[in-house]
Amino acid sequence: MEVKILNEKRNELEFSFKGERHTYLNLLKNTLLKDRDVEFVSFKLDHPEGDSGTFYIKTKGKSARNTIKNAIKAIEKELDMFENTFLGVFKEVKIK
Repeated sequence: MEVKILNEKRNELEFSFKGERHTYLNLLKNTLLKDRDVEFVSFKLDHPEGDSGTFYIKTKGKSARNTIKNAIKAIEKELDMFENTFLGVFKEVKIK
């Protein structure tokens, strides 16, 4: 995914993205919404069939950039747990 910062203040960040649709952006948005310091977060696609758009976050005073970094780390941790769970399950299953 290609990302370009459009506007940044301490507690606000807006960036454009290209090469992604709903999958990762919804995951990022939903993870950010779990953070009590996030006031608002949203993204929009430029066109329903396109893969570019803008993402916006506003926090209640915390650094928006650090808030996104922390959300990405939380996603990575969750995906690692998911992977380890499934690898453990499928290690026991023999496919013929």
